[in-house]
Amino acid sequence: MNELSHRERFLRVFNFKDVDRVPDYEFGFWGDTIKRWHKEGLPPSLTTMVEVELYLNLEGFDCLEMIPVNMSLSPLPRYRIVEYKPGGRIVIKDDIGGVYVSPIETSCVAGTLRYPLASKEDWEKHFKPRLNPNDPRRFPPNPKSKDEKDRILAEAYLLLEDLLPGVFPSKTILWKDLVESYKERDYPLGIFVGSLYGWLRNWMGVRQISIAFYRDPDWVAEMMDCLTELWVRVLQKVLRDVKPDFTLWWEDMASNTGPLISPSLFEEFMVPRYKRVIKLLEDHGVKIHIVDSDGNIAQLIPGWLKAGINCMMPVEARANDAVKLREEFGKKLLLLGCIDKLAVMKGERHIEMEFKRLTPLLEEGGFIPMIDHRCPPEISYRDYLKYLRLKRKWISRS
Repeated sequence: MNELSHRERFLRVFNFKDVDRVPDYEFGFWGDTIKRWHKEGLPPSLTTMVEVELYLNLEGFDCLEMIPVNMSLSPLPRYRIVEYKPGGRIVIKDDIGGVYVSPIETSCVAGTLRYPLASKEDWEKHFKPRLNPNDPRRFPPNPKSKDEKDRILAEAYLLLEDLLPGVFPSKTILWKDLVESYKERDYPLGIFVGSLYGWLRNWMGVRQISIAFYRDPDWVAEMMDCLTELWVRVLQKVLRDVKPDFTLWWEDMASNTGPLISPSLFEEFMVPRYKRVIKLLEDHGVKIHIVDSDGNIAQLIPGWLKAGINCMMPVEARANDAVKLREEFGKKLLLLGCIDKLAVMKGERHIEMEFKRLTPLLEEGGFIPMIDHRCPPEISYRDYLKYLRLKRKWISRS
């Protein structure tokens, strides 16, 4: 077979067609991992996941190009440090009512002191106004005159020059130019849609969103309807100009033992709203829909497939058996991830055993392998490079 483009590989793999090789993706790295690797040979100038992926000659996942539209709160919340606490911790407030505590030296948020969405009044005051689909800030600038275009480009050059390569890889910030640049692309182009449960959980906390499902289901439905309407309205504008190759969703709604809400609530509240968005996308030829959710997702997969969300990521191996999931759901189910991070931590013999376990999926198609979450700091830079060499041999990337 002749060498395929990145875009051809992506589309053919997820349509169970022959390819010269699968795309070479990894699901990024924790900040603490990058800090460790700086001491072990990774250039210290590389500080973001995208920069590290490109340096390691990976083709994704975080460095995949996404259409730069905002499908969430607009404007996004602003954060400020309000207190330095003993033990190297800081207290952070956002401008929608949230208060958080975080260690200075690590890359994770340690805890939430106050969730921003604690009442219907919070929803009406801080959230609903920021979910306006007509907010012009959701899209890159689209100037109506040459003077307006010159002003926008001048301001961008002064304020955003260093950010543009990461945010807009085609080195343009104008919507019309972006649309034009996508027409002859040889890489897969995605669009991030959003989250029904995951965002509400982040805004309210697991306890409060769980209580709301039972005490005030109409309010939960209202919030989910608001998000769905936002996505449909923004996507209608996007799809007039460009057709992405895939969508990306984020939910994180399961623990290692199962989902955080019952499958019946999932089917009642979320599946019909997913369907509304997916129908619009599929009417425009977008057929690959990826959902990122950690934990044991087996009980949620039927609902996602029913809604049209057909690719699961990252399929954590300690909670899911990817081979058995494919046996159960067949070629309706696409998979992205699945390589047990614990096997990578244990060394070459365990890595080879993991590849052997997943080879039936690699041979069948509809599967792009990568470690089943962000690479943890327990994996050294040297061991990670060894893992990449072994994986590239397995996927036939020379």
